[in-house]
Amino acid sequence: NIYVGPLAMYRGLVTVHRWRSSSDVRYKRKLLRSFMGYKKQLKVWVKEKWVYVIHLLKLLEAEEAAMVESGVVKVKRAYDDAILACRVNETEHYYHDQALFNEHAARYLDRQNRRSEAIKYWKAAHRSYKLWGANRKVKKLEAEFSFLGQTCGLAEMDGDAVYDRNPRALAGRNV
Repeated sequence: NIYVGPLAMYRGLVTVHRWRSSSDVRYKRKLLRSFMGYKKQLKVWVKEKWVYVIHLLKLLEAEEAAMVESGVVKVKRAYDDAILACRVNETEHYYHDQALFNEHAARYLDRQNRRSEAIKYWKAAHRSYKLWGANRKVKKLEAEFSFLGQTCGLAEMDGDAVYDRNPRALAGRNV
């Protein structure tokens, strides 16, 4: 069933949100065990060659890195890996996941007071939501972040944004 992978990821994300919101140490331990269970299940499916869940696992790994405060560089790299994994091949993308993953990376960077770095991810999330056709979400982001409403076309986006990074595009470039 193609829905069980995303369900495990979303349950993991809800668990992370509850973990961040709680101050009760016992409850946080329980939530962490639940989170690890969702992550473990995704790992099992990846080992069983369920290729469409690899990017979902990578997002939970990025969220875990953010939870344990692994350092901004490591966490950003983990989010970037998850975002890149949304590109299945040259023509097929998971735009809805790409948008969500960029949004999570942006929110993480905002929590770390790294607004200028977060903007790149907000723009990438905005672009992916547009490509997916999530017009209400696009309008909500534009209302929340005025700089997003200023982008007229998809081609005007930052060329260094994560959604444009792939091994072929980076060949010969210093990154």
